[in-house]
Amino acid sequence: MIGSLVAYLSQHAEIDFVVNIGICGYHPEYALNAPLIQVGHIRSGSNQKEEIPLLPFRFAPLGSFYSSEREVRSLEWILESYVDMESYGFVQAMKRFPSIPYILLKVPVDAIDSAVSLDSIQKWVETISDSISFQSFFESIETYLQKIPKRKTYENIRTYYRLTHAEYSIYEKLAISYEALFQKDIEEYILSSQGKDKKIFLQELESLIFPSLIWK
Repeated sequence: MIGSLVAYLSQHAEIDFVVNIGICGYHPEYALNAPLIQVGHIRSGSNQKEEIPLLPFRFAPLGSFYSSEREVRSLEWILESYVDMESYGFVQAMKRFPSIPYILLKVPVDAIDSAVSLDSIQKWVETISDSISFQSFFESIETYLQKIPKRKTYENIRTYYRLTHAEYSIYEKLAISYEALFQKDIEEYILSSQGKDKKIFLQELESLIFPSLIWK
């Protein structure tokens, strides 16, 4: 999937927003009672690495996902609330296009430890259609895109902490996630963190966002 998505985006410079919508399995103990989940945290089943995907805006409750290319049918070592196959790979592909915002939405359709039949596929398609208000979703994307040119560039924090290009890229992603997650301007957090070493500042900001996503 990574290769196909990268190739497609490379050939279509006009694309300004990418959406990944699909189905997922849910943990019978940890999952929220919600028909639609926005991916907020991902752990890879292949290398155990973790990702916080971009959160351009909140459209659904945030969930923590275990992303595995192989079918998962055991709850024994799953700490996350949901399981899917492509979220981690999707985020890796989108990292190659940092100027394109994206969002991941999943519809929980079956418990992780339950058997799946082919008859369920059509019901899953219907479930996706019933779970998403597409008019509201497209309006949210349009609103977000209209605000992009007006958004601050966070250059003040780059100057204040003398962030390298790599550090600034990390901070920008964390800042966007902070504002979407807590519905607050990142400037409030910056003011409360003045005087801290930049490494500590970034670590504390990440630690503030990370647990909030993992256990949602």
